[in-house]
Amino acid sequence: MQTLPLQITPPMQFTSIDAFQSAPLGADGMPMELMSCDALLAYLEQRLGNLSGRIKDKMNISNRNADAISDMNRLSQELAGLKNGTTSADQVMGSMQDLLASHGADGTLTAAQVKDLNTACAQLQGGGTLSAAQLDSLAAMNNNQADALGKLDSLNLIDLQSLVSQMSQATSMVSGMMASINETARGVISNMR
Repeated sequence: MQTLPLQITPPMQFTSIDAFQSAPLGADGMPMELMSCDALLAYLEQRLGNLSGRIKDKMNISNRNADAISDMNRLSQELAGLKNGTTSADQVMGSMQDLLASHGADGTLTAAQVKDLNTACAQLQGGGTLSAAQLDSLAAMNNNQADALGKLDSLNLIDLQSLVSQMSQATSMVSGMMASINETARGVISNMR
């Protein structure tokens, strides 16, 4: 199979039958504004590949956000446990370091959150403690960011649903074209007999 260029323009949309009939004809007798079946199939294949890549990207973002939300919720619970005396400072520091290592550079944590978590880790590493106000502030910041990521994830899922719908439409179009091409070929063969 020959390789087609990546940038193929979509077929022209005719607004009336007169525009279709008055279009200049190509060497094959077809209006020049129309794409050949091969070119249209190549365009649709490219479109499906593009949609597939965008769906994969959206899924990766959604999974990353879900992991970050889970880690932030766990840290908030541990911060509350540290405040109540049921969780050790080492356990909280470990969760903070895990959160920073997993999500500190991928854009799911705010710059202020990264700074405050690093400051808290430094305090705890030196054997220090965090005040009740610091614990409350860190927990509130985690909860706010988890809520914001949850809202973004909801919008991301709407986009994902739209992309899946577009992919379904393009797949249906390719399937319909293939059936039409197959039916036409059968008709030509039966007429030749």
